[in-house]
Amino acid sequence: MKDNVSKLKNIIRRFSQVLEKEKAAIKKRTYDKIGDFGAEKIALLSEFDAFSDTVDKGEATQELLAELNVVRAQAEENAAVLGAISKGVKQARLRLRSLDKESRRAGVYGPDGGKLNGPDSATISAKV
Repeated sequence: MKDNVSKLKNIIRRFSQVLEKEKAAIKKRTYDKIGDFGAEKIALLSEFDAFSDTVDKGEATQELLAELNVVRAQAEENAAVLGAISKGVKQARLRLRSLDKESRRAGVYGPDGGKLNGPDSATISAKV
């Protein structure tokens, strides 16, 4: 039993390390690496589930609860930051889409006074 508790503690420690790496990637803005951490976390959770069934719940509960709470807090912090980033990206996309839509309606006036929507470089000339 003690051996399985040690294994669970080791899994929790490794999970915490993955969360720290994820947090560092978020701070460095290397978002392309974040998907890799998700795969690692899933693997560690599967491993945790496999061992958690072999541990006496009364014995392990107090020992593991504090460690699990620390990992939970880390995961919640990373999730909150990633959620805020995602929200910001969505808002930026909407704003860019809105600006693009507005720019398509904007135009210039030709020499005869007619409005040209979405002119290309061939329709615009400058007097030098």
